[in-house]
Amino acid sequence: SSTTSILRPIAYGTVLICTLSIIFILILFYYGTRTITEPIQKTIEALNEVSKGNIKQRIAIESKDELGDLAKNFNIFSKRLTS
Repeated sequence: SSTTSILRPIAYGTVLICTLSIIFILILFYYGTRTITEPIQKTIEALNEVSKGNIKQRIAIESKDELGDLAKNFNIFSKRLTS
């Protein structure tokens, strides 16, 4: 009985910390995947516009990683089509 009363707050604290950690990880996962999928979606939309004949389509370069390189090369490709 006295052991249970001592361990109960520790158990509740552990459950609370685990729950908050899971929520935090889910939020990080959501925003992490969004930063990857959003530029890819913009590139897909731009490619669809080019396939419809809008060869002046450009993508705003917002990052300096591989997705930024993809947007930069798409813009070069699109610019060469109009030249």
